[in-house]
Amino acid sequence: MPIKPKQRELRDKNTTEPKDFDQEYDSLKGIMNGGLDRDNLPVAGIDAQRFRNNTFCSYYTKYFKLDEAVVGSPISERSNTGNFDDIPAQTYNSYAGGWYESSNSLIIPNIKEGMCQVEFNFYYIMNKLALAGFSTSGASPAPSIVNGDVGFCQVQLLHNGNVIADSAKMARNLQTVHMCASIPVQTGQSTFSIAWRFNSRKLSTTNWPLKQGYFYLTGGNLMVINYYR
Repeated sequence: MPIKPKQRELRDKNTTEPKDFDQEYDSLKGIMNGGLDRDNLPVAGIDAQRFRNNTFCSYYTKYFKLDEAVVGSPISERSNTGNFDDIPAQTYNSYAGGWYESSNSLIIPNIKEGMCQVEFNFYYIMNKLALAGFSTSGASPAPSIVNGDVGFCQVQLLHNGNVIADSAKMARNLQTVHMCASIPVQTGQSTFSIAWRFNSRKLSTTNWPLKQGYFYLTGGNLMVINYYR
């Protein structure tokens, strides 16, 4: 039968297409495997029962939660009546603006080269009264909100400090969010974490003190699936 030529040299420069690297990498693996590769292994040549667990992938999970003290906060629209909700929340005593990264990261000591599918499901509670987003006038109908006077928050997924997914600015006071990403990874330690930010509080320091709750990330499950090359 005719011999299909192989790529012979594994290059690390001037590789413009992923398939170019894959062809050379597969050729190198074929040599190490005694010439056995995807080109000469017939379909169903190895029965599925012969593969051990985690032959092709592995998965990792981590539950994230914002641990803050319980504070009394007007966290929702009904708080206009003076009914405050006692919930854990981040205050401006612990948040100075910008992106706030969780210290509770998912660390994988020896991830394998290939792809990682990352998924994170969570919901949050935001104090829109203190972060603006409501008209304060008692006129009927209520006037429109002043431009820029809208409470919002954002959430990011990070891999080794690099952003792999981020949400849009979310302005609901309660919302469930699903974030996902697929990224290439190399062998070694990988750290997956989350970060969030929310806009500054209203200028009125009398009604919205620094110790009041502004944002609460209720927690969620982060799942990482490592597919081997």
